[in-house]
Amino acid sequence: MSENKLNKIDWGVESVNALFSDLEAIVDGGSRAVLDRQLMGELDMALVDSSDSWDHWSSLKKYDGNSNGNELLDFGCGIGPHKAKVEQMDYRWTGIDVGDSQEALARKEELDVIIYDGAKIPIKDESFDIVLSTQTFEHVQDLEVTFSEISRIMKKGGKLIGSTSHSELYHSRSTFNYSPYGFKILIERHGMKLERIHPGIDGLTIGIRTLLRHLGYHEPVKVANKMFNDKSPLNLKLEEIGKRRGYNTKEINCLKLQFCGQFRFSVVKL
Repeated sequence: MSENKLNKIDWGVESVNALFSDLEAIVDGGSRAVLDRQLMGELDMALVDSSDSWDHWSSLKKYDGNSNGNELLDFGCGIGPHKAKVEQMDYRWTGIDVGDSQEALARKEELDVIIYDGAKIPIKDESFDIVLSTQTFEHVQDLEVTFSEISRIMKKGGKLIGSTSHSELYHSRSTFNYSPYGFKILIERHGMKLERIHPGIDGLTIGIRTLLRHLGYHEPVKVANKMFNDKSPLNLKLEEIGKRRGYNTKEINCLKLQFCGQFRFSVVKL
């Protein structure tokens, strides 16, 4: 018997309720959910050993003991939604973005940010204690240039924190998705180390959300927008399955990462 009844979530549209009810039946009818032990071995030290939700802001809070005057670069800052929160934590906020993205075009003129060409970052070496990047890396034009440049402008021991997509559908000129393992080896090539990685919304729910948004289903999208964490529908089912199989919390979080739509991370420059 399923512990987490997905069909108890009211999506505001009966056909969407039925869709998630059918999804639950499919998952419950499966005979197994296999943890990728190779991925577990690669990520083990960075996996969160807790059943509680974790996000990149947790890393920033732990880092802010001497935050007064520390410099934070908001990479791909868009309209600047994180500026107030960052400044409340006593960091000096600097935003950087390209000039012609969908988010950049919505930015108010009074928000002073650095505009760059999407390649070379016009900032001196080792200038920032923290680089924050939320849902931006899936939109960059060149992976190697981007991560090389971010590593260059970070101070040694500095942090790169944020989130990015694993299996999200096309949106706003998106270019790449990152597997958790692919992200790990990418940052390692540029002198950084993965400290923490944790699943966000699952891949099925984020994909359905994108489809519903394009089809004009406003109420279900509002429901899905509250699920950008590790407690979205498929994540709940994977947690239930993991417990039945006797997985520990790290193993359950790794299982969720295999099917996530996006994940959160904390990276340190060596």
